[in-house]
Amino acid sequence: MERHDPKSGGRPESRKLQGLRRPLARQLVQPFARRLVRQLVQPYARSFAKPFARPFARAFAPLGRLPFALLAVLLAAACSEPVDVFYSTEYPVLRVEAEVTLDGVSSGGGETDDGSDEAGTPGGTGTNEPSGDGTGDNPSDDGTGTGTGDSSGDGTGTGTGSGTGTGDAEPPADTEALVEAIRAAVLSEAPVAAGGSYRLDFNRADGGDLYVTAAAGAEPVAGSFTKIPASTELTFAYGDHTYTAHLSHYTDGGGPSRVRFAVDLTALYRERYGIESGLRVVRYEYTDHLTD
Repeated sequence: MERHDPKSGGRPESRKLQGLRRPLARQLVQPFARRLVRQLVQPYARSFAKPFARPFARAFAPLGRLPFALLAVLLAAACSEPVDVFYSTEYPVLRVEAEVTLDGVSSGGGETDDGSDEAGTPGGTGTNEPSGDGTGDNPSDDGTGTGTGDSSGDGTGTGTGSGTGTGDAEPPADTEALVEAIRAAVLSEAPVAAGGSYRLDFNRADGGDLYVTAAAGAEPVAGSFTKIPASTELTFAYGDHTYTAHLSHYTDGGGPSRVRFAVDLTALYRERYGIESGLRVVRYEYTDHLTD
């Protein structure tokens, strides 16, 4: 097959010229080197190795595959050696908070609506009647509340409500107490308190060694952590604790952005208190680690 040389104006180039264009080492040196190795080196190498190969084979023949097993053990031991830490970072914990929500009641007491607009303002969803003996949906309504509405009689804006106000009922006291009890339990059982820290030593692509200080002055507890690249979750395993923290960020008073750990404890407290639905429990750990 003829090849066209662009430098020659497209004229076909002969095979002879193509061969001349090959490197000189490929034409002369390589064939000579191969011939030299085949005629001189190989015979002497074989004759030199035979006296050593046969005794070696006879000595290890009774062992069968044991030498290969020993070699595998040595390789496994070498591979199990700890890899040098290529990245280390620390998350000092500044404070720990808990968010508990149960049937609309949040931690610290749910906000309630008194079920009224401004006192004496017509146009609400209630109705005023001159008789003034209506009752409201709000359990705390004593019949003299501030329910309002369109009145065709001579009732006043501060007359008694007719019982159709739009306000939500106050949450039962036992629900609020349960929410506060769960919140107190979350804070008291937090494995890392304010003043503690997490130290992460990356010695592999998806995790490494973990050292957790539960509080200021406490001895670090060793463990491990896992972080899938490009994910926002960290899984900690140390001592008797294993949990996953979702990474987010926060700012205090317009300051720099820092990392916050969010640990979902809903399943744990649903099982503990026998609550099937309507409960959400999250522990937040605010750290001093600046976001990138």
